Amino acid sequence: MLRSCAQELAESTSEIVGYSVLLTDENGIVIGSSDPSRLGSLHTPSVGVIRTRKPETTTPEEATRLPEGVRPGITLPISLAGRVVGSIAIAGPPEEVSRYGRLVQKQAELLLRENALLRSSMLREQALQELILEIAAFDPLKADETVLVMRGRELGYDLRPPRAVLVVEILHPEEGPLNRRLEAQALTRRFFSHPQDIVSRIGDEKIVVLAFLGLAVREIQPLEEVRNTARLLALSLEEHGLSVRIGIGEIAPSAAFLGEAFRSAGEAARLSAKKSGEERVSFIGDLRLESLLSYIPKDRAAAFCETVLKDLPGVSDAEELTQTFLAWCDRPFEPARVAQALSIHRNTLSYRLQKIERLTGLNLREVRGILMLRSALELRKTVFPERKT
Repeated sequence: MLRSCAQELAESTSEIVGYSVLLTDENGIVIGSSDPSRLGSLHTPSVGVIRTRKPETTTPEEATRLPEGVRPGITLPISLAGRVVGSIAIAGPPEEVSRYGRLVQKQAELLLRENALLRSSMLREQALQELILEIAAFDPLKADETVLVMRGRELGYDLRPPRAVLVVEILHPEEGPLNRRLEAQALTRRFFSHPQDIVSRIGDEKIVVLAFLGLAVREIQPLEEVRNTARLLALSLEEHGLSVRIGIGEIAPSAAFLGEAFRSAGEAARLSAKKSGEERVSFIGDLRLESLLSYIPKDRAAAFCETVLKDLPGVSDAEELTQTFLAWCDRPFEPARVAQALSIHRNTLSYRLQKIERLTGLNLREVRGILMLRSALELRKTVFPERKT
């Protein structure tokens, strides 16, 4: 680890103190030096310093008795986690460079600790990403969930209790600054901060959350809490310049169902991204129809939409008629309440529904007619999101 930053540390420290600086590994071999010709050579004073763990001063007289290249100065051990991993030496008059010794030693040790923490964090993040990928591919019919449970336990997580899986998709990630995309994961961790919540980034455009639900899998409240937290996260991310859609998958009652929960969360995010409106968070349970229709081949979908919608998309008030019909679907056969919701007269509602029937040839007083038109409209949005009804 010291080797990876030794040269940079030697050069920067030398510029600050104004004297030649070198670093060695735990065997006294120079691995960083403001004088590149010293790289790879043995620095004799460092051998004793590493062995005794104590600083050592080399006087001009002593330097003459040491191998060629060794200069007067001070040499100090570099420790990490209680273990001496190398040394740092400053060449110059001992009485002058000694005052820099302790400062330079601490600077080197601080940098090493930071690098160690960064490396540990990167390794943990890599392990989390590998766990998420294993979950994404997990099939309980082909593999034993014990493997997932053990992998989670190695990282400090218990995957056996119920969890909600969320997929945060960053829309147009190439338009957002890289630092904002990297900050998105840290921001997500602030919202899903339970010790058992798992948050990992997959690529530049996707963040995955395995939200811990405890034992209340059959209760509605935990899911609503997750949904509300996801909405707050979406707002916060957009305030940071990132437009997102968040999909919430099926609740996973145990580790065996995490794979399906992950896949359904990804599908919810994908379907949500195709829907218009301000809602940024979608639960797969609210998208059953869209999910089903999304698997219909495009050619079959186009033929169905053309057959059912007929002349409806071409009229000037198509959007108004569509919104009227969707309100009718929310409260079928309750004309008074539908008219009130749309702030129109019942006669206006009746006129619009009759016009839709004339344009499509469907009977909107029958379930079959309602189902066909609703399916065609949803299919048009799901399979052909670029088109407007």
